[in-house]
Amino acid sequence: MAYRNLRSYPSDGSSARWPRDQANVLVDPPVDFLASLERFFHRQYTFSDMPQGYAVFNHTRNDQTTRAHDTHIYGHKEGHYVSAREFGPHFCCLARVMAGICTCKKCRSGRRRAKAAAAAATRARNPRPLPPTHTLFW
Repeated sequence: MAYRNLRSYPSDGSSARWPRDQANVLVDPPVDFLASLERFFHRQYTFSDMPQGYAVFNHTRNDQTTRAHDTHIYGHKEGHYVSAREFGPHFCCLARVMAGICTCKKCRSGRRRAKAAAAAATRARNPRPLPPTHTLFW
């Protein structure tokens, strides 16, 4: 099993994207999440910390009868991850310095949105000509 310090890898994460409300509590150190990430990689690696700009938060549910919470990973520009399984593919791309072609769920949705915005901007600059009007004579 190889030891990996996730802070040594390039990262696209930012602490500016972390939640600031009372329902989210920073988990430091994120031992349980890192164990889940190790399981995602079939225990080939041991991790000690999150990549730079990423953090694990416990989000408390609004249910007053239980003390249940959900674990979320924040730092990505397109939103938060809800599991190690969802974050794992993104980390693989970061580790391989391939963030520009990442295939994780968040990066794919971000590229789709950017592509749609670019297409809308192009349509705004170059509107389609109106079809010719036809006069029907009966």
